[in-house]
Amino acid sequence: MFLTYDYKIFEFIHDFAGKSVVLDFFGVFIAQYLPYFLLVYFFTYIIFSKRNWRLNFFEFSLAAFSCVLARGFITELFNLFYFRLRPPLVFGFDPLIQLSNLSSFPSGHATFYFALALAVFHFSKRRGWIYIISAILIGISRVFVGVHFVSDILAGFVFGAASYFVAWLIFRHQIKESKLKDSISGEVALEK
Repeated sequence: MFLTYDYKIFEFIHDFAGKSVVLDFFGVFIAQYLPYFLLVYFFTYIIFSKRNWRLNFFEFSLAAFSCVLARGFITELFNLFYFRLRPPLVFGFDPLIQLSNLSSFPSGHATFYFALALAVFHFSKRRGWIYIISAILIGISRVFVGVHFVSDILAGFVFGAASYFVAWLIFRHQIKESKLKDSISGEVALEK
C-alpha cells in the first residue's frame, strides 16, 4: 500500500520532466549544482564572518559533525542492511542526471543537506531558512530528475534531523558557554 502511494507521488512529480527545457534546466541545476553553491556559501561565511571566532568554530563543528554523522554513518549503515533500486531501474527510463549505483533509500543528498540546514539554522534563522528551503528544493528536484522516490527524500530529512539532534546534544554545553561569553563581552552572539 505504502509503495503504491510512493510510486504514484513519484510518477506525478517526475511526469513534469522532459516537457519543458526551462523546467528541466532548473530541475537539473537544483538537483546537481545547488548543493555545491550551498557548501561554498557555508564555508565562505565561516571564513569571512565578522562574528567571534568561537561562534564560527562551533557552527562549523556542529554542521560538520551533523553532516558526517548523517551521510557518512547513518546513511551508509542503513545501506548495509537495505538496498532499494532507484526509480529508473524500477520503471525503466533514463533520468535527467547521471544515475548512481548506490541504494536509493535514504537519499544521501537529503540527509546531508537537511542536517547542514538545521545546524546553520541553530546559529542564524535567516541563513537557516535559506538552507532549509534549499534542502527541500534539492529533495523535490531529485525526485523530478528521476533518481529518488519521495520516501527516500522524507527518510533523508528524518535522518538528517536526527543527526543534527545528536550533534547538538554533543556540542550543546560548549555552544551555550560560547554564547554566554560573547554576551558578557558585549558581542552579538546570534544572528536573527
